[in-house]
Amino acid sequence: MPQFNLCFNKPEITLSSGYTFNVVGSLSFDPGDCILVLGENGSGKTTFLTLLQSLFEAEARGSILKIDWNRITQLPPKSRVAHVFQEPRENFISRCSADEIILPFLSTDFSADEILNRLSRLVDAADVYRQNNLRSPIDLLSAGEQQRVAICAALAPAPAIMLWDEALARIDDRTASQFDTLMDKSTLRDTVLLAATHRPQRFSRLFAKRITSVISLKKIDHTISVTQQPYVDGMRFPGQITDDEINFCSRVLWQTFVNKDLLAPDILFFNNGFRIFGSKLDPLLKLQDFEVLARDLPRPLATLREGVVTERLNFVVGRNGSGKTLFLRFMAGHFPINPMFRSLYKVFISTNFSDDSFGLPPEIRQAGLSVYLPGEPFRWLTEESISDELLRYHDGDTLTRRLGILERYRINANVNPEYLSYGERKLVCLMSLPEHLDLVCLDEPFADMSITLIKEMEDFIGSMVTSGKWRSVLISHASDLA
Repeated sequence: MPQFNLCFNKPEITLSSGYTFNVVGSLSFDPGDCILVLGENGSGKTTFLTLLQSLFEAEARGSILKIDWNRITQLPPKSRVAHVFQEPRENFISRCSADEIILPFLSTDFSADEILNRLSRLVDAADVYRQNNLRSPIDLLSAGEQQRVAICAALAPAPAIMLWDEALARIDDRTASQFDTLMDKSTLRDTVLLAATHRPQRFSRLFAKRITSVISLKKIDHTISVTQQPYVDGMRFPGQITDDEINFCSRVLWQTFVNKDLLAPDILFFNNGFRIFGSKLDPLLKLQDFEVLARDLPRPLATLREGVVTERLNFVVGRNGSGKTLFLRFMAGHFPINPMFRSLYKVFISTNFSDDSFGLPPEIRQAGLSVYLPGEPFRWLTEESISDELLRYHDGDTLTRRLGILERYRINANVNPEYLSYGERKLVCLMSLPEHLDLVCLDEPFADMSITLIKEMEDFIGSMVTSGKWRSVLISHASDLA
């Protein structure tokens, strides 16, 4: 008999937005189990994890305002729960990355020696503290580095339950495998991991010894159905992404626009920098010895020894923290976009170009002709409804076409974007981009998304490039090839 048994008899759950829904199904597990939570974008994975946190803490949490407890049988005992949120910045309570890992130990009964031993392992797994970078502010870390810090902070107090909401979406395999090793340690061996993901194949490769079952979520109207089944290696589910499908060079955009001969057997990353792959058309901009530097920091924030940005489509590929986001921001003319840079560090560009010859042609620098779409949708969406968001840039036939794409995914244009899933908000961001642009910089647009939405976004981007409406597009991608 499993130690934990939950039965949902259609309890009514109200979110802070006022939205009300029911949950039907059951869930059971033992200490040490790893359970994958699967479903299409908008199926309720984030809400379900928040509900589980509320159950184990016996109070409403986060976006949940009210729960009908009487329709949930066999409530679990209160337990220490750690929740790693999908949006990296929602995980942090301080401005310093080291403090994020140290502070959770204050709520534990570990001895000083235990804390030092655990802290050493966690710092190694976070992998962001080399070269005297221990006190780096959170805002100087990439999204992938922030996710690593958030996971390590969640592991610190040895919780009984860990909830991961797409926690590995921006983390490379080499770093992710360290978390499996950490969880095999004695203090984490009995920790239950419930992980929402669109890439179960990746989890089965990295956490094969721990996965015991799979939860499939399906949302119909106002009801989320929960179906649990034993995990079998090689299982496939609708909307889930395989390793081949997530690899950027196997996707349709690469095959259509980028010459295959550019993909060498061994991709080299210069000084922990990034590489740019594009078509062989006329170059838009040539770069050499490109560095983004910050005063008082021991190493460049980003380095690119040589690269060419071309017309049509370019892939900016590199590991977490290699500088992809900084480069896209700079290219779009929005650098520095984060006020943290202005207040803490003086960031400047170092190249072998003279001041009057470096950079994009002046016409692309003009307002409205270049755009940077951040990986975090909340940084782009500002209006109170989706229709208002699209009306900022579209009207007539263009507005009708864009709204039609959203309607195919049952996205109501009259609702606030905050009420959508993370992947759905990313689709709204893409649909709101202007119709005619000289430069479009898309930062990890496909992370956190099911294969269904990825294909939709690829088709849309491809059509804009083919029609010439978007002159040059740069897409960043955390490479799985390195």
